[in-house]
Amino acid sequence: MNKKLTNFGIYAIVNKINNKKYVGSAINFKTRWGQHRSELNKNKHDNSYLQNSWNKYGEYTFEFWVLETVENKKNLIDREQIWIDYYKSNKRENGYNLRIKAESNVGIKLTEEIKKKLSLAHKGKKFSKETKQKISIATSGKNNPMYGRKGKDAPSFGKPGTMLGKKHSEETKKKMSKTRKGKKHNKPRTEEFKLRMLMNQPNRKEVFQIEKDNFKIIKLWPSARSVYRKLKIKHSDILRCCLYYNTGNKTYGKRILSAGGFKWVKLEDLPNNNELIRKLFFKEENTSG
Repeated sequence: MNKKLTNFGIYAIVNKINNKKYVGSAINFKTRWGQHRSELNKNKHDNSYLQNSWNKYGEYTFEFWVLETVENKKNLIDREQIWIDYYKSNKRENGYNLRIKAESNVGIKLTEEIKKKLSLAHKGKKFSKETKQKISIATSGKNNPMYGRKGKDAPSFGKPGTMLGKKHSEETKKKMSKTRKGKKHNKPRTEEFKLRMLMNQPNRKEVFQIEKDNFKIIKLWPSARSVYRKLKIKHSDILRCCLYYNTGNKTYGKRILSAGGFKWVKLEDLPNNNELIRKLFFKEENTSG
């Protein structure tokens, strides 16, 4: 029943599990199927019944059928109605069509007034936390149509980008520039967010901040760079100071005794330095000067 996605005519989106169908008309089958998939995968399809079924069963449960190609575009609605009646897809037990009679927006251009009304009608609408959680569960993990699709299995593999070989017109560039002016694209990061990002860095080295004279531990920092952000002590100087207490490091020429008025020791260096452990945790006097 599948045909090449060319020309215009009548199509059906078919659930292979329950055989329910959504019947529609299109002036370009390939483009229309792409629009449906895009909206359904983003959970933004205007047909809530089809959207819920898509979320429940997943993208691969559905097929796109070309039912009929139509020579005259004016006959699309009539032919669509015939197929809806044939499959009885406007009944819940048979299909996903919400309208009893076929309708189409093909060739219809919305006036600016209607566009504004539609825009205002959607502004301010927010999903409840419960709805957001349901959507999250329905599209997370194996329920997500993109789950496990990498490399050659990815939908975009081997396909050129949508803008390949194309250029924005000067008018479009001006419009894009105008809409972006005055907008802050990057929200200021909170200290909690910065710390969380820092803790997730695989190569970071935690360092102790220690009083210079009596070896009293002041604080354990996530990394030398985090010290610089707060105290403005060069992280390179902190690491050079750490070298002094790393008995396994032979680059003696780079070592310094202190940085920013403090001694600094890497947490990872402690297990190999018994003398330093005694000074830090058993409060022995510093005899090394």
